[in-house]
Amino acid sequence: MTLYDISVPLRPPIQGTHVYPGDVPFSVTRVKTAHKDGVNLSQMEIGSHNGTHIDVPAHLFDGGMVTEGFPLDQLVGPAWVADCTDVTEGEAITLDRLNALGIEESPERILFKTRNSNLWKRDNFQMRYVYLGVDAARALAERGVKAVGIDYLSVDRYGAPELETHVALMVAGTIIIEGIDLSGVEADRSYDLACLPLKIAGLDGAPARAVLRD
Repeated sequence: MTLYDISVPLRPPIQGTHVYPGDVPFSVTRVKTAHKDGVNLSQMEIGSHNGTHIDVPAHLFDGGMVTEGFPLDQLVGPAWVADCTDVTEGEAITLDRLNALGIEESPERILFKTRNSNLWKRDNFQMRYVYLGVDAARALAERGVKAVGIDYLSVDRYGAPELETHVALMVAGTIIIEGIDLSGVEADRSYDLACLPLKIAGLDGAPARAVLRD
């Protein structure tokens, strides 16, 4: 059995963590030290959409489902890693590209491996990334996919005013996983996924640790 950690580390932006413009950046302050206080203790400030995280309907809709409101088995179980590394940065994974993936059966969970996984090596947020086209998102929602993941900080195009891809997935109850790193994972095959968000009541999203097992 091999485990693949597909989470990105949380660090302050000055140390290279990518933060979607407008989001609260991650920061950490040491408030106690073992030398002075007998223990090391840190205080964190974190945005609900920092790093590897999930999006739930409350992210867009007042009164929408919050982070503790969905069955955990949506984010635990078989997941197909789809190879979309041929899609150019700044372009969409289209419905035609989705249909060309050659997946024999519609997976319950799908993670898109794109050129985005290489963007994490750069120093800061990149505006040109591969995103999921709204027609492809609607097709996945119609197929009843439980979770959709992508290897950068949004399934929508950067700056998209209507967030149509988010909406298409959320209205169908599909959980969105953003900010994963699939650079060390072989694509075009299935794994067991475990993506567990922090259990914080009433949030619109939450950081998560995501792991694949073969």
